[in-house]
Amino acid sequence: MMTFRIHGLLLGVTFAAVLMSLPGVATAQGTNVFKEVADKKDAVQWRNAPDTAIPPDVCSILQGCSGTMKLVALPPATEGGTKVGRGLFWNPANPKQPMILEHQTYGDVYFFLMSPDGALLKSAYHETAKPSWVPMGISLAQPTFDKDKQAWHAWIMKLGSAPAAKSGAEAPKEPAQEPAK
Repeated sequence: MMTFRIHGLLLGVTFAAVLMSLPGVATAQGTNVFKEVADKKDAVQWRNAPDTAIPPDVCSILQGCSGTMKLVALPPATEGGTKVGRGLFWNPANPKQPMILEHQTYGDVYFFLMSPDGALLKSAYHETAKPSWVPMGISLAQPTFDKDKQAWHAWIMKLGSAPAAKSGAEAPKEPAQEPAK
């Protein structure tokens, strides 16, 4: 009986090690999407977020809506037969401000407050059929947050590097030569 438990434990540990070594499985835990977006903020096509983009109840729950927010949205994706929309709100002028991720389907909407170390701080949840927003525990929101982090990581990696900043000094141009007569 004891050998069966030890073999089962060894099999479980081996399976977990193999699973975590597969590409893409550990990406949600091993990446800091906040840092990736912050590092490539100049390559992102930011838009001004409408004042009503984040509902006031969500701002109260997250306590993270301050200043003028910028927005970038991913193209809609289909996951498990359901369309998913994702948005990222941030103020690039204030790099220490947490980012807010939005996850939206026909049935529900999540807003996640993401810290500068890429961790989930708080979440707000709304079912389409219900009138109010509710705070959601991290353990309940974490699986959806991790999927969104993977989607944002894949997107930001496709952007490549940020464009080089233009310097004020340009190389002097050579004077045009007169054509020979």
